[in-house]
Amino acid sequence: MNKATRFHTFVANRLAVIHGGSTEDQWRYVNTAENPADECSSGQSIQKFLENERWMRGPPFLWETQDKWPVNKSDCEIHDNDLEIKRNIEVHTTIHTRDFREPIDRLITHYSSWHRLKKAVAWIQKIRNALLQQSQGDKYTIKSMTVEDLQSAESMIIQKVQHQAFSEEINDLTHINSDHSFRKKSHIRKLDPFIGTDGLLRVGGRLRFAEIPDESKHPILLPKDSIISELILRQIHEQGQHFGHSYILSQLREKCSLFERVVTWIKDFDQNAMQATERRAFDDYGR
Repeated sequence: MNKATRFHTFVANRLAVIHGGSTEDQWRYVNTAENPADECSSGQSIQKFLENERWMRGPPFLWETQDKWPVNKSDCEIHDNDLEIKRNIEVHTTIHTRDFREPIDRLITHYSSWHRLKKAVAWIQKIRNALLQQSQGDKYTIKSMTVEDLQSAESMIIQKVQHQAFSEEINDLTHINSDHSFRKKSHIRKLDPFIGTDGLLRVGGRLRFAEIPDESKHPILLPKDSIISELILRQIHEQGQHFGHSYILSQLREKCSLFERVVTWIKDFDQNAMQATERRAFDDYGR
C-alpha cells in the first residue's frame, strides 16, 4: 500500500515522520474517550487544561501493564472514500490530427491526373453554389458537369497555385504605381507579367500584337516545381501519345509558361516518362 502519496499533503507529511521514527508493531489504537489529543482539537481554556487529568497525566491505561492496554482493532483499513485520501482524477483526452492545409491543397496532392483534379474541384464548386442557394431560400438543382464548369475549376486551381508561388509579384501588380514599377529582384520580371481579365497571372511582351489566340499571346505563368505543372505536362504527354519533348513544349506554350530552364526540365520529364513506359512494357512481357 502507498503510505504517503495516497494521502493529502498535510496527512502525508505527518505519516512520513511517524514511519521514520517508529515501526507498526509499536502502534496501539486509542479510542476517542481515552485520547488526550482530543482536548486540543475541542479547544479549552488554560485553567481547564490544568484541571484536566487526562491531559496532564495521559490516559489511565498507560499507568497499567501492557497486557491491560486496549486491543488493536482488527479492521484498520482506510477506505478510499475517506476524506484524507486523494481522489484519483482520470482525464481522458482525444487527439485529433487535422490537416490544416486548405481543401484545394489536399486535392492537388491527392490526384495524379489533371483532368480528374479539375472534375473534383468542379463538383465541389457546384455543390458549394447549390448550398449557398439553399441557405438563401432559393431553389437549386445540381446539373451534370459542363465544359464551363471544368474551365472555372481550372482557373481556380491555377489562381491558387499562382498566389502561393508569386504572392509578392501579384501584390505588386495589383497595387502598381503610376510609373509601372515592379519588384526588381523578381525571377519573372523579364517576362513582363500582368494580371489578365480572368484574374490569372500571364506573360506579357510584344506578342499581344500577333494574330494568334489570346492564350498563345499571353500564356498563363506557372512555377515549374508545382504539382500542377507536372500534371499538365503528364496530360499533354499522354494525349500526344508520347511524341517527345518538342511536342510537349509546343503544346505547353500554347497555354502556359513555366519559367526557369523549362526546356531542360521537359526533357527530363519526357525521359523519365519514357523509361516508366518501357518498364511497364517489360513487366507485361515478362508475365
